[in-house]
Amino acid sequence: MKKLQDQVKSFSEEMGLENTPVWARLMDLSSELGEVAKAYLVGSSYGTKELRDTGYIKEELGDVMFSLIMLANSMSIDLGECLEFVLDKYRRRMKNSGRISS
Repeated sequence: MKKLQDQVKSFSEEMGLENTPVWARLMDLSSELGEVAKAYLVGSSYGTKELRDTGYIKEELGDVMFSLIMLANSMSIDLGECLEFVLDKYRRRMKNSGRISS
């Protein structure tokens, strides 16, 4: 994750994107996630058929990943640490209740 975050940071600096406010990063991430949902709906005929991979979902997931990394970088958050924390949390929940959700 560190390598990905560094790669996005370099890109952000190269393109002059590093000073975008956190609130704008949050809105961008939310918008991109909505586009993944739209791609799923279109690719599955609104859930009536098996999902067709048109490449659109892959592109939109890339946008979500980029937006998430940009958000984390803007807040100086290590996504690798975030993932380790949540995996430990889910392991504990699975051990205690057999479910990931709380």
